[in-house]
Amino acid sequence: ASNIPDQDVANIVMHIKMHYGNIRIVQKALNSMGENLKMNGHMNESTMEALHNQIKNDPTLTYNVIRSHLKSAYLVSNPVYRRGFLRLLRLNFPVK
Repeated sequence: ASNIPDQDVANIVMHIKMHYGNIRIVQKALNSMGENLKMNGHMNESTMEALHNQIKNDPTLTYNVIRSHLKSAYLVSNPVYRRGFLRLLRLNFPVK
């Protein structure tokens, strides 16, 4: 996380890594922004470079796109937990 130049982006990326065990959601979000990453779930050099490129272009957009993909993942999660997940998203990762 210390290598990610925007704190809000770093926070949401680390949240995804901790709770999903990989960063496929981040890679999918970056690919939707024009990057061409292999969806392997690893924070490798190409993923970090793509993240840096997008943050350099627009850190707020990068955060919001990653957040949108995380929200989509929450929406298809177990219905028992979905409401709690969405509440957590609103509280900890508000739209910018």
